Amino acid sequence: MQIKLALSGRLFEKDYKENIPIKEFAEVAAKIGYRGVELRKTQVSLKTPYKKVKEYSGIIRDYGLEVVCMTPRGYPVLDDEDLFIQYLELAKEFNCQIIKMGDKGGEPEKTRKCAEIAQKYGIRIGLNNHIGTEDKPGPTETIERTADYLGKVNHPNFGILYDASHLFISGSEYGPEAINKIKDKIFYVLVQYPVETDEREGKLKFHNRYFRDGIFGEANGPDFGQVFKGLKQINYKGYIGVIAPMLKDKDSKKIAKFYYQKIKEMLRT
Repeated sequence: MQIKLALSGRLFEKDYKENIPIKEFAEVAAKIGYRGVELRKTQVSLKTPYKKVKEYSGIIRDYGLEVVCMTPRGYPVLDDEDLFIQYLELAKEFNCQIIKMGDKGGEPEKTRKCAEIAQKYGIRIGLNNHIGTEDKPGPTETIERTADYLGKVNHPNFGILYDASHLFISGSEYGPEAINKIKDKIFYVLVQYPVETDEREGKLKFHNRYFRDGIFGEANGPDFGQVFKGLKQINYKGYIGVIAPMLKDKDSKKIAKFYYQKIKEMLRT
């Protein structure tokens, strides 16, 4: 597989509010061997001054990195076309490939309209697999719901940012069988690693199961061997993004290197 790895700023993001400087982030990613980066709102947003945008874009380019994904989280872009265009203009400054349209999805008609607008900029849009609530399932919470939502949006410029971790939490299939069901619509693959645990250690409860943030390869987490097997079957050639969260008392730079080495090792087998 001609797969490249990308690093998300989430690994260096504290409480969804702070992040390390772009130059430090790009340097870490490039030195480890990552080919791309995913930028968070704590790194670049519509509030970032244009001078800084140009500076950050130049830094990332100078380190030989591609901006794989950005997200307008917190901005009502599905309801405000002008705001969405502003974000597309921002993403264009970084030659960004994909815009992640939030976690919970939206009305298929609005999503389709955004896909049409983004296509004019040469930028694809996508939605990652994400659980909803116990009362209101997310549109991409399971592989079946994901396929259904893709059919409702029905636009070539809209696809899925494949997130096996949320499919794992929902109890959905997420290996080769699932991947083959939406093989033509996987734009990007995300790696984060929840671990099923007991009530005492759990940080997230979903349908009477408990989960906490783990580190790739721990017991009781998703089987990424099956995910990579499925990607090989469909000859996936896109990016795999490490979007692991910052963990207390852990060195994020060491974790970024650990994920890179483990994923590369698994892809070689």
